[in-house]
Amino acid sequence: MTWRVRATSNAKFNAHTRSKLSNAADLKASQTMNDDISFILSRFPTYRSKIVDQYLHNEEFKTLCEDLYSSAKILEEQQKVLFSQYQGELEYRKLYLELERELVRFLSSAPRSA
Repeated sequence: MTWRVRATSNAKFNAHTRSKLSNAADLKASQTMNDDISFILSRFPTYRSKIVDQYLHNEEFKTLCEDLYSSAKILEEQQKVLFSQYQGELEYRKLYLELERELVRFLSSAPRSA
C-alpha cells in the first residue's frame, strides 16, 4: 500500500481507513490516495473520517480535493516566483538608492559653473 499521509498520523489513518473499507473497490481507491488527500487531511484534521469517506465514495468531493490541492500548488509556485522577482526588485532599488546618493554627493561637492 502506498500512503502519503504525514508519518505522525499514518498508523491511525491506516487503522481507521481499513475499518471503513468494506469492499475491494474501496481498498483499490484507498491505495491510490495521493498528495491531494494528504493535503486536505492536513488542512482539516478534525474532519478526517468524513474526508476519507467522501473521498472514497463521492467523485465530486474527490475532484474538489484535487482542484483545491492543485490551486494550493500553483499558489505556492507563484509565491516562489514573486519572491524571486521581489528579491531582484530589491537589488535594483538598492542600486538605485546608491546611485542616487552618489549623484547627490557629486552635486553637493562639485563647484558651480558660471
